[in-house]
Amino acid sequence: MTNGEGSTKIDATSPYYLGPQDKLGDSITPIRLTLVNFDEWAHGVRVALKSRRKYVFVNGTINEPKAPFDGSRIQQIKAGICDCRQNESMSAAVYYGKLCQLWDNLDQHEPIIDSKCCNSCTSRKQYAARRDSDRLHHFLLGLLPGPYASLRSVIFSQNPLPTVARAFHMISQEERVRGFDKANETATEIANFHVNSKTRPPAKAPSQMNRTERQKLHCNNCNWDGHDRSM
Repeated sequence: MTNGEGSTKIDATSPYYLGPQDKLGDSITPIRLTLVNFDEWAHGVRVALKSRRKYVFVNGTINEPKAPFDGSRIQQIKAGICDCRQNESMSAAVYYGKLCQLWDNLDQHEPIIDSKCCNSCTSRKQYAARRDSDRLHHFLLGLLPGPYASLRSVIFSQNPLPTVARAFHMISQEERVRGFDKANETATEIANFHVNSKTRPPAKAPSQMNRTERQKLHCNNCNWDGHDRSM
């Protein structure tokens, strides 16, 4: 709610309201659940949640709030989908996972609209089929052009086209057969080793150490500190 000046009024009676007692990590009941005290523990949880007006989230009596139309967020998600491509050090599984996460986020903001014109309307199915076809094309076109060129042509030639999940399964099998996934993992490991070797300073020879550094040495031959076996 807003007042006449346009400021937002906080409704302390709303179940969405978080008060001083609603702190992250706080225990809602002092009763600790064991193997024999479930009824006692459950009663304590119910009382605590009801006192904070939060029990509606447990018993399912509250409706899920509708997310407001967020144009900038939708634009960010769609831009991320357009920019999502497989690179040399990325397996098909990682690439597909990134796309699925973006698609799921977009579905939350732009769900498929239900048509209520008649019981036999198929517009929802047609829209879903077109959306899935677009996602299949994006997934295949975003793959590396060299390793998957022939298989991508085979998938595009199928009638009807497979689902994007089926296409990913075919690509994953091709990776395992030809060892593309192992090659990607090896390239990533080599890159990580190269970065780590750059950041790690080389070990000093005993003759290059100062007095403080020499004091940290220990000789296993004579069991004395301040030098090692080579000094």
